Amino acid sequence: MRVFQLPILLSVATLLFSHCSTQTDFIVNSDGSGELSLRIELSPILLRYYSDLATGFLPNYDPKHPRIFDLEALRLRFAQEKNLSLTSARTPSPERLEATFTFKNLETLFADPKMGNAISLERKAREETLRINLNRDTLKAILALAPDTQSPMFRMLLPSENKPLNEGEYRKQLIWALEEYASEQELSTTLQRSRIEVRIRTPAPILRQKGGIQEGPSTIRFTLPLLTLLTTPLEYELTYQR
Repeated sequence: MRVFQLPILLSVATLLFSHCSTQTDFIVNSDGSGELSLRIELSPILLRYYSDLATGFLPNYDPKHPRIFDLEALRLRFAQEKNLSLTSARTPSPERLEATFTFKNLETLFADPKMGNAISLERKAREETLRINLNRDTLKAILALAPDTQSPMFRMLLPSENKPLNEGEYRKQLIWALEEYASEQELSTTLQRSRIEVRIRTPAPILRQKGGIQEGPSTIRFTLPLLTLLTTPLEYELTYQR
């Protein structure tokens, strides 16, 4: 097994989702409260790699009964949060995670210093504008929400700061490192399909947007290709009526 350098190690854990199976639904109510639901399904390639890796690095890991998502650690982590509450979490199978979160006030949620400037909300006249800025710094802020037992691993998701890689270079490096787990063609296809789908439903009609595809008067879907997300700054914007 080829072991990744430190900054690459858990990139694989997040990158190798198959068939766009990472989905986030974000619902905003008229009073500023809302709900966020998350569904993740990891690819077989990731499971094989993770099992080999965990067997060597995690003393309590049992490959016969793998536990990828630590629900208890997740609950403990979000019990500390004032602005975001974990309402449900389950793992129907080792490779799947389904979780639901609620928040009482959208503005307070995004004003949390831990979020940095990853997401911001601007109110002007009868409009609200939601801005999403994703880069190395904001991704670190978002990853800090992971459970303490897992956050050191998730922080390794970003490519090395000492040697920045473009999307093509990063793809080649991942294919080289994982070549014993799948063919080059299968790995290339999996990486190409790896993305996060974020669907936002607003409390009033959408007026304009930057990026994304509008799916209805008050629903928009943003698609975040994960290789691009990890190597290139991305900006999205959504304005809707108050």
